[in-house]
Amino acid sequence: MEAKHLSLVEIGIFGQIRAIGLLDPVFKPRKLADQSYLMGVSASGERLLIGVQSHDGGYEPKMNDEVDVTNLNGATLAKIHPFIRGMLSFCAELSPDGQSVAFGGQFARFNARSIFGLHLLEISGNMRTLVKTTEAQTPLSIGWSRDGRTIVYDLDGKVLLYHLDTDSVSFLTDGSRPTWSADGIWIAYRRPDGTAGLIRPDGTGSKSILDNVRLGWGLRWTPDGRYLLYTDAVADAIRVSDTESGEVATILKSIDGQYTEARLRWVRDVLR
Repeated sequence: MEAKHLSLVEIGIFGQIRAIGLLDPVFKPRKLADQSYLMGVSASGERLLIGVQSHDGGYEPKMNDEVDVTNLNGATLAKIHPFIRGMLSFCAELSPDGQSVAFGGQFARFNARSIFGLHLLEISGNMRTLVKTTEAQTPLSIGWSRDGRTIVYDLDGKVLLYHLDTDSVSFLTDGSRPTWSADGIWIAYRRPDGTAGLIRPDGTGSKSILDNVRLGWGLRWTPDGRYLLYTDAVADAIRVSDTESGEVATILKSIDGQYTEARLRWVRDVLR
């Protein structure tokens, strides 16, 4: 595969970012500050979201006190200080204009219980809940439209669209783990039967892809839209499919289904 300009980074590990190249699938670490971790990547693959936590003197650390937006070289472009007691994200993505972060997870205001669901954190630090859910229903995959006006997410076995212009939700299809293609034309998702599908944002053109593959989780587009990352549940392997040539390469073994592509995000360069 001719993918020298791309690499994968692992989210959720405190104190470091681990990166692998498609042509050299060995994790290489980059050190972060203590209690910092990679929580997400922009769809462009050029911006990183770094969650920063701090200890309050007790046994447990606080949830995120700060979210830093950095470039791939680690230079800080923005610091976001949420107007809340803390936040915890299961999936997060920076908006195309870089002014807000959509995330599935939880946050708590002072002297209040945690709120689970789909949330929007603005650069100003303002936080608002777009869709409130139970803990078990919290979205596990999200994506922004190219114009930044719509967010695709999953909830209770359905793929849904949140329209920021009207603060409304529309049903797209049955399934889960949706991600938006770089050109905005397609949304890839996991069908209820475990196979991979594509559908247009207007609900038309639904079709099957990756014949004879049963997904262990979902799919992730490269920033240029050429490659799809997925976990093959039958082979128990994390693989990449070239949408132009049909070539498939195995990147990692998924380790008994516990380690899947859900832990990985595409970036536009090989991190050093």
